[in-house]
Amino acid sequence: MNVRVGIAMFVSVLALVGCAESMPSRLPAATTQPTGSGIVIAHIQTLLLGPSPRAYAPRLEFLELEQAETKRRVRADVMDDESWLVLALEPGPYRVTRLRIQEGPYAAMADVDLAFAVAPHRVSDLGIWRIGVDPPQVQRTILLSVTANPNDGMEFLSREYPTLAALPNTAELPTPVMQEARLYEASPYPLVRYFRRHW
Repeated sequence: MNVRVGIAMFVSVLALVGCAESMPSRLPAATTQPTGSGIVIAHIQTLLLGPSPRAYAPRLEFLELEQAETKRRVRADVMDDESWLVLALEPGPYRVTRLRIQEGPYAAMADVDLAFAVAPHRVSDLGIWRIGVDPPQVQRTILLSVTANPNDGMEFLSREYPTLAALPNTAELPTPVMQEARLYEASPYPLVRYFRRHW
């Protein structure tokens, strides 16, 4: 086999193995429950923990999930800074492994470990996730906390997903309910001549 062809095939395999399946963070409004799947919901709020010289408020751009048994990875793309996560997932244990925070042209990643389970034929309410982001500095962290508010989830489902609101609903708070993680600057960096990451 030609060496270049072999290298190209190897790189292609690595790309396929390493890529996460991308999907929107919210199902279409008219969604009915897919056969055999479970529905998970979570209210996500992102906030700054101190004054910042940047003109942009932080928002969660995406989070990455991993099915603990099959190792299938799913990337949920979040559309705004205070949003709902509404996903149809195969039953089983899951972990949130990564978060990406966006501040205008600036981006940063955090590795987290948030475990929860998806039950079939029901809605698993993962509670309210508050992501506190440090102001820009050399070493930044996020503080991720999870709290329960069943009324919050049921009111949202009744308003936005009346079909899903009719399903059995279970509170399934991820664990741990609070954790701190280091935030790392991520590319692409802003296209300005004198860009400094921690301003």
